[in-house]
Amino acid sequence: MAFMAPPFNAAPAGLPRALDTTYRALLLPSGGLTPGNDPAAPWGGSAWTPSTAFFALAWAATGKPGKAGPVLDWVLSKQNVLGELPEKVDREGRPSSVAPLAWTGSIAVLALVALDGTPLPPPPLLP
Repeated sequence: MAFMAPPFNAAPAGLPRALDTTYRALLLPSGGLTPGNDPAAPWGGSAWTPSTAFFALAWAATGKPGKAGPVLDWVLSKQNVLGELPEKVDREGRPSSVAPLAWTGSIAVLALVALDGTPLPPPPLLP
């Protein structure tokens, strides 16, 4: 869902509602998001920082800092002592997988740039 939002695409009609609905459906008690809601999938109750950070970026890039900020704060709160972000967070809210995860860090930086007011243009459309 977050890939339908800026900066990956121009925001389609209905995007705000779709982001909110999907976020609520994927939200875990730990505060992060599962990457999908398929009960047979192997990710179980772990929150994935890339999935969570994508929602912060989507909201930041669509001018919703009140929604983006808390989600980004959750992701950034999972840094280890070296400032690295993990891939997953367990049910107790503790980092539980590889770190650093470069794409989570990259998404967080993009969200911070968008929250700072710098426009992030979508990729150009192919002719």
